[in-house]
Amino acid sequence: MTKKELSYFSATKAVSELSNHPRHKVGAVVVLKHRIVSSSSNSDTKTHPLQKRYNKYRFTEDSPHKCHAELSALIPLIKDGVDLSNASIFVYREHKNGDPALARPCKSCMELIKDCKITRCFYTTEDGFAKEDL
Repeated sequence: MTKKELSYFSATKAVSELSNHPRHKVGAVVVLKHRIVSSSSNSDTKTHPLQKRYNKYRFTEDSPHKCHAELSALIPLIKDGVDLSNASIFVYREHKNGDPALARPCKSCMELIKDCKITRCFYTTEDGFAKEDL
């Protein structure tokens, strides 16, 4: 992990602390051309039609469609038509004791990330950090 990538995780950690979810505080940061272009956290109250559309990959129609951090960070970029083909996304989550927790995007978010043509996904694991080339 480079110093630059660790700095993006630091920003992602700060964003995760803004989450209003009572159990899982997750943050996501989208990086394009070495700049953070969007960030967001998961929400226990906010919903979005795009989340409902992508939730078909992991839930039933009746499930709540609360916004995941990845989707919330990507919505403004999708809305503005930003080319994300060279972008990376960073996702952060930690346990209550401060140790890193697995934050690999769920099937729904991974489909959205791939549909946006994002090429790299970084996320926390129980042992630190992981990177997937998409």
